[in-house]
Amino acid sequence: MLIEKSPVLIIKRQPASLHPLRQDQTPPPSDRYTRLYHPDDSLFNAVAAPRFWHPTFKLHQYLALVVVLGLIAALLAPLASVHAQDEPVLLVAWEDDEALTIWQTGDETPRQLASGQAYYVNISPDGVWIMSMREPGHPGLWITTADGTVDKHLFSMDQITDDEPRRVAQVAWAHDGRALYFNTLLGVDAGIRPADDLWRVAVPDGEPERLLADGEGGQIFPAPEGDLSALSAAGDYGLPGDPSVPGTIAFYDPARGTRTVALEFRAVATASSARWHARLDWLPDSSGVQTAIPPAELVYATEPAVTTLWLIPVIGTPRQTGTVEADFYHLPQFSNDGTLIAYLSWTSHSDLGLATTLLIANSDGTDPRVVREETYGLIAFDQWLPAGQRFLVLYGAPPALKLGQPGDDLEPFPGAAWLDDALWVDSTTYAALAPEYGQDGVYLGHTIGYGTLGGEWQPIVTLPVGPRFDAVRLD
Repeated sequence: MLIEKSPVLIIKRQPASLHPLRQDQTPPPSDRYTRLYHPDDSLFNAVAAPRFWHPTFKLHQYLALVVVLGLIAALLAPLASVHAQDEPVLLVAWEDDEALTIWQTGDETPRQLASGQAYYVNISPDGVWIMSMREPGHPGLWITTADGTVDKHLFSMDQITDDEPRRVAQVAWAHDGRALYFNTLLGVDAGIRPADDLWRVAVPDGEPERLLADGEGGQIFPAPEGDLSALSAAGDYGLPGDPSVPGTIAFYDPARGTRTVALEFRAVATASSARWHARLDWLPDSSGVQTAIPPAELVYATEPAVTTLWLIPVIGTPRQTGTVEADFYHLPQFSNDGTLIAYLSWTSHSDLGLATTLLIANSDGTDPRVVREETYGLIAFDQWLPAGQRFLVLYGAPPALKLGQPGDDLEPFPGAAWLDDALWVDSTTYAALAPEYGQDGVYLGHTIGYGTLGGEWQPIVTLPVGPRFDAVRLD
């Protein structure tokens, strides 16, 4: 809305006798305004304003002016609100030189909250608590308030260890910030493996409580809404004819304390000691998850093989929705609205040798569209953006971050050339790590920063190594 300002008027008042006025007359135009003087009297602080105290300025005119000014204020208020929303308040936490460190919008420099080796930081959804693991070699879980007033040890690994050493692996906050859910790793050194269990500890004064036994939990995928979590357990791969344990996808309801197994599948080989867990992508309304499950031996395949696509509702029967031929290391990822998938498929190409193709398709695998075909290793899908159908791709050598959407060519991402672990705090704002290199290509460290789509990359601090970090939007 464009508001035309009245001109600055410097008026020399004429004697009233020159303007004899009757009750039914109004002043001449030049007499309707008078100058308001400020202590620092100058042309720049003189403002044109209605002369409310003029004898002929009637009550109904004053009331009308009040109404007009009120309407203008009401119209401008939403604009001010929109401007405030354009500048989100972020809280970012990370490990820095063996200390828990944070930065918040408005801070000139980062500040340390707690000393001691801190790693795997995780901020509660409301930004009140920051979880970290400390104590080298035998870590424990700590919680710290973002204002630094509380720094408390929740529990040590001794409290959850039984016959075999056990340590915390993945941690997820409850939506209300009053509890932490976590799973663990078993063993030491080369024998470390995921326990695929599930635990909970209340914040700030709880004790660790086992919810599900080893093999019954898994990687935690909290629902966008509500308290449900989807759990992905790897199972135990065995060669054909050898004993094996199937992988599972289940839902856990903390209100009832119940686990419901929705799908079992043959455990998938990884050609290593690592175990393969299905990635679970929630539907926006939290009614279910979608996932892609490859053939058990896809990692050893010498030609394309079929990966199955699944829709698994919280209530109801899972169903296979389609298939695609995807590379084991670039399996389908579902868009946040649940309508599309992105994946890579490899083929032999006369000019490119072993080539890889980035494809976008419907969530059931139909209508595949080629985004780009390149020599294997020169393109990789990074992630879908939180809203809409745009996505990020790492492309080229050295890799550069590109922004794409169905039907359009890739374009440079408006920000840093390469981001690691971009974490979106809303539909347009992200925090991330950006690797830094010298002119000779020598690695210099990682910069923690933030940005918005269409905006500039804003660095916070550069560290010798890329730390684990977390970020939330506070407003």
